[in-house]
Formats: sequence, structure tokens, C-alpha cells
Amino acid sequence: MPQAIALYSAGDHARLRRELNELADQLATDGAPQLHDLRRMQAAHALLLGQDQEARRILHDALVWATGHASGLDQRAGELAETGIVMIRLGGGAELLPILTTLQQQRPAAPVADSIAFLSGMLEVQRTGQRAETAERQLGRGGDSVFGLLLAAYAHELRGELGDQYTAISRAARSSDSPLVKTLLAQCLAAMGRTDEARTLRTTLQQELLRCRLRERARHPLLGPELAFAFR
Repeated sequence: MPQAIALYSAGDHARLRRELNELADQLATDGAPQLHDLRRMQAAHALLLGQDQEARRILHDALVWATGHASGLDQRAGELAETGIVMIRLGGGAELLPILTTLQQQRPAAPVADSIAFLSGMLEVQRTGQRAETAERQLGRGGDSVFGLLLAAYAHELRGELGDQYTAISRAARSSDSPLVKTLLAQCLAAMGRTDEARTLRTTLQQELLRCRLRERARHPLLGPELAFAFR
């Protein structure tokens, strides 16, 4: 990880890509579980370089791999949801649907089931242009939930209802420190013409992602597609 971040910071993208590819080949041969995290880094690198189609292909492969290692998803439910958001926003919703179906058939634990319900709701909204209110209620369980609010915000976004979108996404941002949620809020602010607020939020977010805190888990944009998407 430190070497990859150093190569990225130095702008040596050719060497970084080569080393990530070589390590991915080795991990695939060994059947090592670290392959999933390595593929997330590859997808993040592609996103940071503006190679969206390549990022989508890698993310698809990573999620297909995850369907065969479902037990490891119990601790990665939020990661699954945010990876799915990136896939959908990159135009990969049709590729995501069969993966969600496969995961659902494996009778996942509640956190993973919620992520699947959330992403299925996003695909429903994308298909119908209407709010997925049943999924929102299921995710909220009688109250607010980040997933339920993000699902409502996505419907409002597609319908051009900026005020309602802002209300939902800002409530989600108050309950989550996710960089992806913050960047969605910044996009909404920009769409509303609140450009100074959007710019300030984006600048602060980028500085946070690049900051190194030795006692906290790293959130460098190279370490995951949701972080790269938020950063750029």
C-alpha cells in the first residue's frame, strides 16, 4: 500500500499499473483472499485516470469473485453498497443485477441483505423513474437510515427535484462520514447553483482523503473505487 501510494503521488502510473497487475496475477494463482482488495485498488486507479470502462470491468470481476466468497461480505456490507453505487453511476447497472440476484440467493446476513435491497432499489428507480418507497421503508425500519435516504435522494435526482434531493442527501450526510455521501452532496449543491459551498466541500473532502493519519485506517483515493470516485 505505501509503495502504491508513493508511485501514484509521483505520477508513475505505468509502473503502478504494472505492479498492481503482476500482484493481481499472483494472488489469483494462489487463490488468496487479498485479491479482492487488490482489484479494488486497480479499479480506483483506473477511475483516477478517467478510465471508466476499465474501472467498470474490474469492479464487475471483483463483485463476481465476491459471490463465491460470500462469507467475507458480512464485514463489507457498506463497501458492497458503495461499490454498487459507483457501478450504477458508471452505467453498469445491467451487469450488477445478476450479481445481486446471486448474492440474494445465498441468504446473506442482515447487513448484506440491506445492501442488496438498497442497490436493487436504485436499479428499480433507474428503470421506472419513480421512488422505490417499499425499499425505503424496509431500509428505514420506521426511522431514518443512510441507505433509505440515499435511495430517496437518487429518485429525486433523476426526477430533477433538487430541493427534495438536497433534503435527503444532507440528512444522510449528517449520519455518515462516507466520502461518497459527501461528494454526492457536493454534486447536489453544484446543481442547485450553490457553487461556493460545493467547491468548499469538495476541497475539504480531497484534503481529508489525502491526509495521512497513522492511528486511523487509510482512506487514500487509491484504496477503493468509492474513494476514487469521491476524490475526482
